[in-house]
Amino acid sequence: NYIDTEISSSIEESNSSFLYLYGWGSTNYYYELKIKPYSKYWIINPQILVNEQIIELKNDISSRPPRIIYYCGFDEGCPAGFDFKKFENDFIDFKKLIEACYIDINNDYYELTEPNCVNDINF
Repeated sequence: NYIDTEISSSIEESNSSFLYLYGWGSTNYYYELKIKPYSKYWIINPQILVNEQIIELKNDISSRPPRIIYYCGFDEGCPAGFDFKKFENDFIDFKKLIEACYIDINNDYYELTEPNCVNDINF
């Protein structure tokens, strides 16, 4: 999976504040860029994570939102490997979070506009 040079620089500069949503491709990013994942729950998939872990992840995002998110959820063909729309409806509404607090910086890459923004929405 090709990573744009400008995006890879932004991710490397984000001090491990990069969240990859969704799919199995996250391993490539962390490996190629030699960065730590945003969270110990770096593969977001309800078949892997139990409810308590999802709640912990949501609390982490509320207290320290990731600076950059890769999110394919605006595309119907997002290769999540699970029903991400149901996941977002039941657990963490990433689409709502991104629409409210992030700007599109390059094809499915979004950058946080204001860290306190997450306090104003129920995602």
